[in-house]
This record gives sequence, structure tokens and C-alpha cells, in this order.
Amino acid sequence: NEAALTPAQHGRRIYEKNCIVCHGQGGDGKGPASNTLNPRPTDLRYSSVRREELIRIIRDWIPKTSMVGFNKYLDQRQLEDLAEYLWSLR
Repeated sequence: NEAALTPAQHGRRIYEKNCIVCHGQGGDGKGPASNTLNPRPTDLRYSSVRREELIRIIRDWIPKTSMVGFNKYLDQRQLEDLAEYLWSLR
């Protein structure tokens, strides 16, 4: 039951569906597709990005990287829950 999940638990499900292929199982930036990307994906465990900036980064694309914006795929709650999960990786 998705309604019973905490934001971080819900965010983990979103991560596993959308992010794991590049950022890896534990957010280390070593997902199956990471070797094909230049620059390589960020190790999310040690990111210096501020908490409030995470949603913007997920929502919008990052210039000169393979990071796409998820604004067309995720609603605001999903963006917030994904950011909550990413923050928990630190």
C-alpha cells in the first residue's frame, strides 16, 4: 500500500524505477549505464548539493551532463519524496 509509505520509502521506489541505472543501487554513481556517460553520474552519498536544491536538480535538466529533467514524468509530491530519499543516502 503506497499510502502507508514514508516519503523516503516512496522516494526509494521512484529512485529504483528512474535513477538506479545511472546512479547505482546505493547512489554511488556506478549504475549499469554509468560507464557510458560523460561526465559520470554523481555519487549521491557525498553530494554537496543543499537539500532545497535537490528538487530543482531532479525537476530540471543539468547542462552538459546526461541528467535529464523529470518534470514531465514526476509530480511535485514524487519530486519531494525522491529528494527525501536522496537526502537519506548521506
